[in-house]
Amino acid sequence: MNANAKEKTARSAGSLLRSYTPILYLVIFVTVAGLFVPNFASKANFLNILKQSAVPIIACVSMTFILITGNIDLSTGYIVGLVSICCGVMVKTLEFSPALTIILCLLIGAAVGACNGLLVTLAEIPSFIVTLGSSLTLSPTAGSSVSSRSAPWKM
Repeated sequence: MNANAKEKTARSAGSLLRSYTPILYLVIFVTVAGLFVPNFASKANFLNILKQSAVPIIACVSMTFILITGNIDLSTGYIVGLVSICCGVMVKTLEFSPALTIILCLLIGAAVGACNGLLVTLAEIPSFIVTLGSSLTLSPTAGSSVSSRSAPWKM
């Protein structure tokens, strides 16, 4: 092997390592936690992690589509908060059925997202400004809390 080939191999190995560094750290942390933290590698803990990560995963997937189009959405967390509070009120106070609650919550989230989208596309207001305005409008809901213990179904 000549010097150029060795240098090219070293550069490609370095860039490969840099590309996969976060995954390498994740594997190291999970391995260490699995060895030293009791019940970390249990099935119950794995299912708990999956349940807790469902909402952020859905929000991240939707954010991915927004970023691919070259826009940004600052109101995602506030919309999730609004829908969560609406869900709690519908279940606890209004005593709606779980199926109706889910449908109405999806419609509420879609309506707020559609308002943002229409302002960006039809009024041609930059997405940063529209979603910042939505965040400020929905921010009072961020301070509210709803207990999950009051839900009639088991999550």
